[in-house]
Amino acid sequence: LILEEKSDKTHELLEGKDIKRFYVIKASNHIIWDLDEIHRKRPDYLWKEPIKIIMQRISGGKMPLVAALDKQKRKTFASINNIVMKDEYKNYYQFFVALLNSKLLNWYYANNFSNNSNLTVNISKTFLETLPIATPTEKYLQAFIKIVDIIEEEYDDSKHSSYCNELDYMTYKLYNLTYEEVKIIEPNFSLSEKEYNEFTI
Repeated sequence: LILEEKSDKTHELLEGKDIKRFYVIKASNHIIWDLDEIHRKRPDYLWKEPIKIIMQRISGGKMPLVAALDKQKRKTFASINNIVMKDEYKNYYQFFVALLNSKLLNWYYANNFSNNSNLTVNISKTFLETLPIATPTEKYLQAFIKIVDIIEEEYDDSKHSSYCNELDYMTYKLYNLTYEEVKIIEPNFSLSEKEYNEFTI
């Protein structure tokens, strides 16, 4: 039951189109949260988590993975994938959302699972579970957390690309990619080989 007007039981209902890289736009729809009227609802724990990753479930192109953090316990429509971390990874949310939005994992997903299709594709839970995830050192983890927090708390459209680029550089370094390997993923990579080799967090 989707409504525009609000009531005491009315909650924002996010759709896939509301999810952008690292941020969420204001929801255009709302839902009256009446469990007697809702059929096939998702598990209750999703709406109780203080933080979760939300992703577009229908996407496509060379950058099919689009993810953001939800810290407001918002309800989501079927066009969104929700990711809740296991207890031992609760402090890895910013790290994982950075990887999911990175050019590296988007390149991997598009080339292995969606054939770089410009048509809409379903972002599969099964495929997401097979993404190669590097284990960060504490230094790397804190660096990822810092930048993602800046993007969230001080969102500035003029700086968004530069922050995303820095996260991409960090991701390439985390996975120990050579300059030649980076150029396969990003043919128009903005750094010279010398600049890339000297880049550190």
